[in-house]
Amino acid sequence: MSTDDSPGGPNLDYRPHVTLDEIPQEGQKLLLEYSGLTYEELLPHILDIRDRAFKISPYPCVGQVRFLGNRWPSMPYLEQSFLPRLRDGATLLDVGCGFGQDIRFLTFEYGVDSSQLFATDIATGLMDLGYDLFRDRDRIEATFFTADLLDPGNSLTFNRLKGTFDLIQASQFFHCWDWDDQVTVAKNVATLSYGPGSQISGTQVGSKNAGTYAILKSCAVSGAHYRHSEESWKRFWKQVGDETDTEWDVEYHEIYSQAVEASRTAWWAKNDPGMTMFWYSATRI
Repeated sequence: MSTDDSPGGPNLDYRPHVTLDEIPQEGQKLLLEYSGLTYEELLPHILDIRDRAFKISPYPCVGQVRFLGNRWPSMPYLEQSFLPRLRDGATLLDVGCGFGQDIRFLTFEYGVDSSQLFATDIATGLMDLGYDLFRDRDRIEATFFTADLLDPGNSLTFNRLKGTFDLIQASQFFHCWDWDDQVTVAKNVATLSYGPGSQISGTQVGSKNAGTYAILKSCAVSGAHYRHSEESWKRFWKQVGDETDTEWDVEYHEIYSQAVEASRTAWWAKNDPGMTMFWYSATRI
């Protein structure tokens, strides 16, 4: 596995040495109890999938093995609206789903019927490797489909599913682009919402000093992305609404955690003292 692809030396997106202690306990439990792996199989299996996936999609979350944490408990909207609505039969779409780990956690930890769940990513290979990672190709009923949400015109499944979803999960997603492309992507995502009451929620990198910042091309193809403040995020959804003839009630909440503080030392955060993470919900009115 090459580790010298990033500017200036070793690939910061790839960690060659990983121990089982560094894999989140909830991820280990998922693979042991849902996927049926033995304890001895865990680390070799995870690293094999990681290496195969990194050749397809060299994202930091893949190379650094950050795809087995259960982020649902940290999202207030899960208990406030997502789970009650899913228990009433709502449908959910996870955009930018990667391996589809959030879908598996919903099924395993929260008992959601996987037939209510849909997921999409631009990387078909990652979704396919998700079946290998979780060993559930023959039993999960969730629908996975490929779509480039910057330009989804060729995705027949995307076009068929317009106006379908009650709930849309978009975490660590919009910040992959600059403002204009984020607007385009959000407009496409909005067309998938069912109507008033539909909710688009997630987490992402933001900044108290909203603006465009440099980032590795493995995170944003252009090498730069837009980080939102509360003011810019609400203004962003106003523009999305104006251009799609929809209206959105928007929540924005900063996330305070050790992980956020630790990330301030990363090279991409050093030029932005206002860098933060936030969770949001945009509910269609």
